[in-house]
Parts: sequence; structure tokens; C-alpha cells
Amino acid sequence: MNYLKLSGLLALLMLASCEQPTFDVNDKDVKSEAPVEIVTPAWPFISESEQNKISTDLLRKNIYIVFDGSGSMADRDCSGGSPKINVARTAFNDFLGNVPNEANVGLHVFDRQGNREVVPLDSNNRDELKQAINGVVPRSGTPLGPAIENAYSQITKQAKNQLGYGEYHIVVITDGIANSGHEPGTIVETILSESPIIVHTIGFCIGTRHALNRPGEVFYKAADDRKSLTEGLQSVLAESPDYAIIKFQ
Repeated sequence: MNYLKLSGLLALLMLASCEQPTFDVNDKDVKSEAPVEIVTPAWPFISESEQNKISTDLLRKNIYIVFDGSGSMADRDCSGGSPKINVARTAFNDFLGNVPNEANVGLHVFDRQGNREVVPLDSNNRDELKQAINGVVPRSGTPLGPAIENAYSQITKQAKNQLGYGEYHIVVITDGIANSGHEPGTIVETILSESPIIVHTIGFCIGTRHALNRPGEVFYKAADDRKSLTEGLQSVLAESPDYAIIKFQ
């Protein structure tokens, strides 16, 4: 074999033994087969059509109350001997007197007149709230799930106006287990996992296995009498400084 043929053979062997070229995974010309992660929009998702409804006070506090007016609220157990509805009404009115004037408060009630919002979220509605709560007459089932779903919907609408800033509280005053098919477990889980809303429960003899009594996730206060119920409602305001400026992302 002459020298030229030997040199050519050696060159081919050297090329064959070289490592294959590597590529930077960040190279835009290299296509990755890894699945693309779909990111869920941050709460509250704001569409282009909603961007013209921005509030003039982005740090406003929002408290939406779900008030149980079921038939069992006329009972006297777990309330210091007085009808639970009377204890709840009095404590609610005491609470309103301490809520800052600039805070938004809304009210959803289920009683003999149905399951509905009675006072929308607003700051200039204190007299309307008192009148509504004093007019609650216990005589219904306990549709907790749908009531809390509406509370979440109304709070979310307001959060869009505030671009997610501010404080958001849902307060549930109740004494019972929800009607079949109207359990609150799913919506409570959604609120806790997808939003910065703080859920408070003021409960008359609600057990630890209730969806609204979740230590470390829901602020739960037992309502044994007017004093304890009032203290439970005041805790809504006491917790607020820890969440003074919120933007969930």
C-alpha cells in the first residue's frame, strides 16, 4: 500500500472515531419532543373586554358573607339557649359597626325566600345590610355549595376590578350539614387552591370533618353564644393586616 492510500485510510478511521456533534437544548433550531406545559392563568384572569373596569381603589378590602337561614337556625342548641338566628343577627350587626367604611361588604342568604344574593358587594350599603339580615326568616334547607359558589363568583368579579390587589374574605355563618348534592367540599377546595381568598367559618357545633372546618386552611371559630360569634366575626378584621397587599400569581 502506498503512502497516499495509507494516509487516506487513516483519515477515514479518525473521522469515524470522532464523537457525534452535540446541540444546545436552548438552540431555537433544535426541536424538543418534551411536552409543552399549559399554564393556568393567575386568579383572577382578566380578559381584554374587562380591562376598562378598573377600580379607583386597588387596595380595597372585600368581605362577602354567606348567611345560613335554614330551618335549624331557629333551634336553641349550640347557641347559649337563644335561637341561633337571633344570636347571629345581633353579632352580624355588631360586626358591621366595626368594618371600615371604605371596605366592600356583600351578603348572600338562604332562607324561606330562597337561595340568593340580597346585597351586592359595595361600601355604601350598611343600612341595607342590616335591614336584610334582620329580615331573614329561617325555613329552608342548607344549600351551602351553591351559596359559596356565588360568593366566589362575586368576589372574583371585584378582584378583576382591582387587578387582583387588595383583600378578599368569604365568611360563612352556618350550623348544619349541606343538603345532598349541595355540599361545599368542591368549591372550598377550588377557592383554597386557585385564589388568595381567605375563608372564614363561624360554625354552630360544626365537627372537624366538615369541609368548612379545615385547620390550617380555613379560619374556623365556634359560635357557642353571642360573644363567641362576635369574636369570630371580629377575627375577619384581625387577620386582615397579614394580607394587606395581595396579588396572587
